Amino acid sequence: MPDRFRRAAAGALVAYVGLLAFVLGQTDASLAISVVGRFAHVLDLAGAPGALTTGSRAEFVLNAAMFAPLPLLAALTFPRHPWANWVVYGFVGSVAVEVVQALWLPLRSAQYVDIVANTAGSLIGAVGAVMIQRAWTARTHWGGKVHV
Repeated sequence: MPDRFRRAAAGALVAYVGLLAFVLGQTDASLAISVVGRFAHVLDLAGAPGALTTGSRAEFVLNAAMFAPLPLLAALTFPRHPWANWVVYGFVGSVAVEVVQALWLPLRSAQYVDIVANTAGSLIGAVGAVMIQRAWTARTHWGGKVHV
């Protein structure tokens, strides 16, 4: 991938880490509760089955979606790391977030299911990066056309 693409991914990664630090560092859970409730309501309005619109399931999906951009952008910024490393880093980072919430943010709740959701999001992001890298490689090797 060209250096300008990697620099753009690095800039997006830095910005996203800052946004994530802001969201995860909230001292109370009101923002998270509000977002989960609104997302569950949108799913309900869209006609999703009731089993998928519960708060806990909506929260799981949002946690996975929140973590997916990290390994995606990191893998595009640092392409020499294997994709599985980014999943492990996501797991370790998720454990760290939950420990901080458990020890220093008493109004937040540390939950094992959040670690699972965040790690799943890390897997999705890492696989997404592999797909982008392979498409780029195919494009450059096959005369500008992406062959999947």
